[in-house]
This record gives sequence, C-alpha cells and structure tokens, in this order.
Amino acid sequence: MSIEKKTTRELNALIEIARDGEHFYREASKKIHDKALADLFTHIADAKQAVVTKLSAVVFFVGLEPAKHGTVLGMTRKLYAKVRAGLGGGDFAYLTELEEAEDRLLNEFIATATDVDISIAGREAVAGLIPSLKDTRKVLGHRRRELQLQ
Repeated sequence: MSIEKKTTRELNALIEIARDGEHFYREASKKIHDKALADLFTHIADAKQAVVTKLSAVVFFVGLEPAKHGTVLGMTRKLYAKVRAGLGGGDFAYLTELEEAEDRLLNEFIATATDVDISIAGREAVAGLIPSLKDTRKVLGHRRRELQLQ
C-alpha cells in the first residue's frame, strides 16, 4: 500500500472517530442538565469539528476523498449512551461515555502520530492536535470526578 493511501486510510479513521465525538458532545450539550457542562460540551464539539476540518484538508491535499461519516462502532456507542442516560444515569452517564470516547480518540491519534508508514505531513498534523485532545480528556475526567463526589 502506498504511503498516500495508508495516510488517507488512517486519517479518515481519525476523522470518523472525531466526528463521532463531535456528535456525542453536540447531543449531550442539548440533553445535559448542568448549564456549565452543556457549554463545555458545545465548546468541545466545536473543537472536534476543527479536528475533522484540519484532517480532511490533509486528506484532500493528498488528492483523495476525506471521510464523510462517523464509525459504525460510534453509532453503537451513541445508542448505548442514550440507553444509559434514559435509565437515569443523567449527566454522569454522558460524562463517562464521552470520556471513554475521548480516550479512544486520543489513543488513535497517538498511534497514528508515531506510525512511520504515515506521511510526515499526516503525522505532523495529527501530532499537532494531541495536546488539545489531552486537555479535553483532563477536563472531562475532572468534571466526572466532581459529579461523582456530589
């Protein structure tokens, strides 16, 4: 497989995962009871959209088609989060699900940023996004622990 095709495949996978995260955050921001948390989720959803846009530009620059949808697994997780929230998990359930999605995204970004079979431009684009993903993960973990103590 050519480096361009592998780069495109891997970046498209990240685009799909980031899009899943964006959808989780947007939906959660509308259903969450805590206004500050809803605002945080909206901000994170916007950041995920920026990730999708940046990675899509790299794929497009290579001359291939960026991913247009999220993952099948992401859709399944979304359904699971809805069920858990519907069973009374509320804000804590959404935070837990979103934190798990953020872990998944971060791990995939780290793996791609260190994959020598990915183009240098692709690795640099991915590596440049990792600090903001780590910050998001920290904020979510902190908020989840706060809710757990209440």
